[in-house]
Amino acid sequence: MKHDRLSIHISDDAEITVEERENGIKTVKSISMKDFILCLQDSTKEFMPIRNIILPKNALFYSFSNKSNEFSAVLEYPYTKADITYMKTEYPNFPLPKLVFGFRISDNGKIRQVYLGVTENGILRENSKMFVYPFSNVSNDFSLCTGDNELPAIKSPYSLSNMPDYILSLPDNDDHFKPENNRLKLGHRELMEHLADKSPEYYYSDILIPSGKTLADFYEEVSL
Repeated sequence: MKHDRLSIHISDDAEITVEERENGIKTVKSISMKDFILCLQDSTKEFMPIRNIILPKNALFYSFSNKSNEFSAVLEYPYTKADITYMKTEYPNFPLPKLVFGFRISDNGKIRQVYLGVTENGILRENSKMFVYPFSNVSNDFSLCTGDNELPAIKSPYSLSNMPDYILSLPDNDDHFKPENNRLKLGHRELMEHLADKSPEYYYSDILIPSGKTLADFYEEVSL
């Protein structure tokens, strides 16, 4: 049986070759001296184990930086309806597609960035398809503009549990709204009125446009 191993070869002229054998398959690649030194430096940094991290039950992803003590997380929104306010109009029990929220939290508990995305229905995996967000305030990189709204401080990852509901409760406006982001090319208020009595499944049959991205791309944007 062939064992997995990683070998580093340095020639007399400082040429560095990395040989990796995994499951009997060997791969060889060359790296620069600069990259090699950086790898050594990273591997010798003080390791600070993370203990007793309690995540929300709907958490999909979590990352932590030992250097800055910041963390990020992605949550699946577990509900198909929410009370939404557009301008000054309230839409109780408004239907929603499957949503994922991402958060970057600084070391003092301040939310630095919020992300929002629409995924396919069903069990979520890294290769799950993403769709263009059909409403407002979300950019192409999934970042959500929260305007002048002051977001609550986050004391622990578990404190994020109620943040998606809080975000959805904020009044919506027309910033970053584009009619071409929905298949019917409706204006924002038209879209809200049109969807108010529909089912969440209707988004997938008549409204949403595939973005060409996957949930892994969403994780990458949220990750530290």
